[in-house]
Amino acid sequence: MNFLAIDTTMDCIAIAISYGEKKITKLINEGKKRHNTILLSAIENLLTDNDIKLEDMDAFGVVVGPGSFTGIRVGVAVINAMSMALKKPIIGMTALELAKINYPDEDILSLIDCRHQNYYAAYFKGESVEYLALNQTELKDIPAKKVLIEKPDPNLLYLTMNKKISQKDFIKKAKPFYLKKSSAERENERKTSQK
Repeated sequence: MNFLAIDTTMDCIAIAISYGEKKITKLINEGKKRHNTILLSAIENLLTDNDIKLEDMDAFGVVVGPGSFTGIRVGVAVINAMSMALKKPIIGMTALELAKINYPDEDILSLIDCRHQNYYAAYFKGESVEYLALNQTELKDIPAKKVLIEKPDPNLLYLTMNKKISQKDFIKKAKPFYLKKSSAERENERKTSQK
């Protein structure tokens, strides 16, 4: 199945494309706080360089979170628009589940550092997964192999997309996945509670 998948949850942007026998993966490092200005041209350039048309895609994939609030929104909006325009299904993935593909038979705690000794986490235990927001102390109490995700990995994106396609894990519309409220939302709540 031909697909285009993106991960815009962190400073870098990961793009994975499957087209016939071609596997195309790219990590774009200039994305920090510029996802909205470079994502579409990066996709277009990658498709053009490989003589592929967007209309050739059978499905689209997007990492829905957790991570950068703006990055998540940009990625979800772009994939939803492509899906709607071309009437093709979507695969939604979390940034934390991408790491699991390398540890299929192990219990792991995949982690994203969200600063100030706080982490977004997914605890994969057997067939179950629990998404958590943890601090440094809580992190130490979970008895599982810890896998820190420092940047998007387009190869893991490609592999996870293939796995979820084989499971027919399609959705019609992607929705952002957040483990915590944005700093702006938390600040607004703090101001409101002080009144």
